[in-house]
Amino acid sequence: IIFACLGAIAASAAMIVFDDLWVRGILIFAFLFGIFAFPLYSLSAAHMNDFVEPDEFVQASSGLLLMFGIGAVIGPLVAAAAMTQLGPDGLYFFVLAIHLALVAFTVRRLFARPPPPEEERVAFADSLRSVQTVMPLEPTAQNPE
Repeated sequence: IIFACLGAIAASAAMIVFDDLWVRGILIFAFLFGIFAFPLYSLSAAHMNDFVEPDEFVQASSGLLLMFGIGAVIGPLVAAAAMTQLGPDGLYFFVLAIHLALVAFTVRRLFARPPPPEEERVAFADSLRSVQTVMPLEPTAQNPE
C-alpha cells in the first residue's frame, strides 16, 4: 500500500511539474498514476482480510465499501474546490495530498499493531490460474438426458 501510494505521489508530482513543459508527458504520468492508484482498493481489502476473523469478513467489507463510497462523494467536491483555488493543477495537488495522508495512516498503523505470531502465519497459496467446470452451474437443474 505504501509503495503504491508513493508511486501515485511521484506521478502526481510529475504531472504538476511537467504540465506546461512536456504536453505528452501528462499522458505518460497519468498512465503511471493509474498503475499505482487503481490497485489501492484491492490492496486495502486484501490487507483488511488478513487481519479480520473469518466470521467478520462481511462486516469489514461493508465498512470498507462504505468508506470508499463516502470518499467517492466527498472527493470530487474537495477536488473541485482545490481546482477553483489552484487551477487545473489543484487536482494533482489534491490527489497528492490524499495519497500522502494514506501513507501517513498506513505507516502509523504499521507500527500500531505487532505482527502476527509465527505459529499463526501460513504459506502463501497462489490462486488457480484456470478453472474446469465439472458440474452444471445450477446443481438443481434437471439433466435433459
